[in-house]
Amino acid sequence: MRSVSLRAKSLSEYERIVGPEPVAEIRRLAEPLRGARVVHVNATSHGGGVAEILHNLVPLMRDVGLDASWQVLDAGQLFFEITKRIHNALQGMPLDLTEAQRRIYLDTQQENATELPDADIVIAHDPQTAALRSFAGPRGASWIWRCHLDSTNAHERVWQYLVPYLRLHDAAIFTMEQFARSDLGLRHMLFSAPSIDPFSEKNRPLAADVCERILRAFRLDTQRPLLVQISRFDPWKDPLGVIDAYNIVKEHLPEVQLALVGSIADDDPEAKDFYARSVAHAGDDPDIKCLTDLDGIHDREVNAFQRSATVVVQKSLREGFGLTVSEGLWKGKPVVAVGTFRVPADSPNLIESKSFKLYLNSFNQTAFDNLEAVSAAMTGDLSAAAGSPVAVALEPLSQRPQASIGMPEGILLDDLDIACDRYQPAPDLLACLPGASVEETLYSHLLKSNCLVTGQPDWAMVVIRYRGAPIDRAGLLRYIVSFRNHNEFHEQCVERIFTDIQQRCRPAALAVYARYTRRGGLDINPFRSTGECYGRPENIREIRQ
Repeated sequence: MRSVSLRAKSLSEYERIVGPEPVAEIRRLAEPLRGARVVHVNATSHGGGVAEILHNLVPLMRDVGLDASWQVLDAGQLFFEITKRIHNALQGMPLDLTEAQRRIYLDTQQENATELPDADIVIAHDPQTAALRSFAGPRGASWIWRCHLDSTNAHERVWQYLVPYLRLHDAAIFTMEQFARSDLGLRHMLFSAPSIDPFSEKNRPLAADVCERILRAFRLDTQRPLLVQISRFDPWKDPLGVIDAYNIVKEHLPEVQLALVGSIADDDPEAKDFYARSVAHAGDDPDIKCLTDLDGIHDREVNAFQRSATVVVQKSLREGFGLTVSEGLWKGKPVVAVGTFRVPADSPNLIESKSFKLYLNSFNQTAFDNLEAVSAAMTGDLSAAAGSPVAVALEPLSQRPQASIGMPEGILLDDLDIACDRYQPAPDLLACLPGASVEETLYSHLLKSNCLVTGQPDWAMVVIRYRGAPIDRAGLLRYIVSFRNHNEFHEQCVERIFTDIQQRCRPAALAVYARYTRRGGLDINPFRSTGECYGRPENIREIRQ
């Protein structure tokens, strides 16, 4: 058994991705375990998802105060041929072990158990380490078996062979609840999805010209479509099936290219053979590239291939990891759109703007097939929050005409010579003048109220269109100014203005519309009217927006 040397990492770096709250919560949860000796044991430090996870996880465990280390089994080629057979059987192949193979499997784990360092917690990964606990003796450590495979279709003879060894563990961790066997019989069954590291060489930003240079070095045309699968050369990743799918695409898109990119892991004796089978299956097609670390493929190159791919493929038949899918999604191109959200005035709930901004920001780094899918998700969430149907329209900036900036057609009140001395809503300032019924539009830039949550000022242009007895314009302007020290949401202010004019002036038709200055990327423009006689106003921004 040998120890793996690791570079230091800081959990605080990830605040840029997830924010400070999750990081603080992890540190809080880790505090009672400060100083605990945690040993991870697996089969290899190179190639495959387990090694990739541990290269990131163990340093972060150290950063939060755990005495974490990583040990790799000392084993020969024959042992790895046997564990690969077990691996395939757990994924569903009808394979069994001979008595000689079982003896080699157990002898290797017994030899490694004698070299296991003292620990408070041992986390043994996958079937290669499944019997290690039985030879470790009564050291007082808690043992966890971490299974990264989907074991639900395991070949029964091999599964029953492993179960007695697995039941010696205190707990098991599976990637998903659906991957766990109900007959394992452990009291503690936990589920933890694997994750990628956005700061690793494989996932950090990489300039387009660097990606192009890397692809050209592997004789790929950067001007043509490219299909990419990043996976080990393994029957469960189905590279042969990917080639077959590529050939179908090729019939309709002759210029398409395919890159199968993977590593030859130390614990996978079948990898070289399956790589050769993949090359043979590709035939003499110059547009198919089968590439491994032996060709110079490392994390930076994988990054470039994923960023340059027209389509990232993951055609796994049994999948223990979603890492390559997550990596592809992480590198997806962001899309910027203008959203228009219409909430009915009679909805039982308001959607408060600060929480709305946080909700919109939660869509960052989330992959969707198209804008329609985003719109559908938002429509469902916002309608549930408002308690009424919310209309959502998303338009890409590239397809949206420039918004007009202008003023409403009507009479500006702001030049009236008035005295203002009341700074809380004063509906008694509203009055009608004698005279025949009129229909007119009045507007002012002097509406100012304060956020009900933060107390910060909200500035707006308010437009009032009505039909009825003439409204005293000076009194109306004083009424608008009277909101200056009032704390209320935008929608509530407009509703209040509409209701006060209705009650004090009794127009036959009325519409009140306010365009508030932008806060946090949101324009909030409440509109309230007596009916279809004054329909939805034209979406023209005022100069302050």
